Amino acid sequence: MLQFLIKRLGQTVFTLFAVTLIVFALGRLSGDPATVLMPVEARQEDRARIMAQWGLDQPVHIQYLRYMGNILRGQFGESLQWPGRDALELVLLRIGNTVELGLAALLFALALAVPIGVMSAVHKNSAIDRVGKFIALLGQSLPHFWIGIVFIWVFAVNLRWLPTSGRGTWQHLIMPAIVIGWFQVAAMMRLIRSAMLDALDSEYIKLARLKGVSERVVIWKHALRNASIVPLTYFGIMIAYLVVGSITTEVVFSWPGVGLLVVNAVTARDFPVVQAVTIVFAVVIVLANLIVDVLYGVLDPRIRLE
Repeated sequence: MLQFLIKRLGQTVFTLFAVTLIVFALGRLSGDPATVLMPVEARQEDRARIMAQWGLDQPVHIQYLRYMGNILRGQFGESLQWPGRDALELVLLRIGNTVELGLAALLFALALAVPIGVMSAVHKNSAIDRVGKFIALLGQSLPHFWIGIVFIWVFAVNLRWLPTSGRGTWQHLIMPAIVIGWFQVAAMMRLIRSAMLDALDSEYIKLARLKGVSERVVIWKHALRNASIVPLTYFGIMIAYLVVGSITTEVVFSWPGVGLLVVNAVTARDFPVVQAVTIVFAVVIVLANLIVDVLYGVLDPRIRLE
């Protein structure tokens, strides 16, 4: 198990290094940063002063080493849109709101996907199974921003049950959480259904039934435990989607999270904030996949032995 953990940690470090390299390269390929930082009528001596101040007059490899040193110290620079505010500070102030929304969407997705997926597999080709397939079709076909706009029009404007936007009470969390989690309900439900069908047709399930084990224990303990290995591999992608995919939803509902922050930063060409958000998102995604790999190895010893 220790060798398995060391291998996964090495892959995690390499992935994060690759992300920093890509972010640094894209920042240079998109144009000269000094051109963005300075007005059009700036003089050549002003341009040279700005480049020296930001270290843009040094060789590229020196710039990258300084860039990596700043990242390791948590220094992404001062925000251009909000002068005097550190870019990482702005991201950390908003990340809690995004995590709150993502966890709510995750709970909603699991609360629907697990029972519907299990019941669709147990009652294959029945009315329950057809309803589950219809839910999966809707969840994977309808775009988020459209669902969000429809929800606002129906439940906020017409029925006046929920607030239209913002963050405050638990009512503000309902619509954006459902909008983000709806796609994951469809994807997770289909994976659970497929895995449960294979598990229910296996020999150990037939043996458990022959021994007189109750059908409830067979389905919800033995079959679901083994069927959960397949959806677990998707769990890391799901967490990443709940974090990154919240950008459009946060814009629609004006949710004060990292998604809304990065949209405003891109509009204002606030490169320090955009880079900070990119690195933070990369760390969250890579760590989520690392946790999934470790859990996968715990559930299936063959993985860590390989």
